[in-house]
Amino acid sequence: GILSRYPLNDIEYDTLNNQVNYIRTRIEFEGEVITIVTTHPSPPSWGRTFNSSKRSRHIDWIMEKLTQESGAMVILGDFNIAPEARDTHDPAVWNEDHILTSTAERDALKRLLSLGLHDAYRLHHQDEGQFSWWDYRQAGFRRNLGLRIDLTLISESLRGRCVAAGIDREPRTW
Repeated sequence: GILSRYPLNDIEYDTLNNQVNYIRTRIEFEGEVITIVTTHPSPPSWGRTFNSSKRSRHIDWIMEKLTQESGAMVILGDFNIAPEARDTHDPAVWNEDHILTSTAERDALKRLLSLGLHDAYRLHHQDEGQFSWWDYRQAGFRRNLGLRIDLTLISESLRGRCVAAGIDREPRTW
């Protein structure tokens, strides 16, 4: 979903595989129309590779939808892809053969970025060890054994105006 301090205009819900996978709206901010998209590519099936799942089709579908947009844009969601080794707690385990960090998944994310998008978090933070997901089965949050798989991507036109981006760990402690 999308929660905004500004009125939402021109809302579009679209689905693939009978799931709400794509919500697009527009807001007006300081006289400019900004497109906001939230999406959640299909979660991986544990034990399967990226190419054998519906995830590749979903990423391609999202790209097709985004190429129909123009102007300032923010795309956010649980992409289930850790962009780089530094976005994992243990790059030796979460390697190019592992789901969520496979070469195919990272290549799919690079295809999205090639649309002129930028990782808002990485514009402001270069450090390792900051995550948005932790495995609940192994006390991952308490031990900071996580991955950064929830992303905010912004268009080139917003890059210079993006003054902050971060990960709020506080709700996880409630």
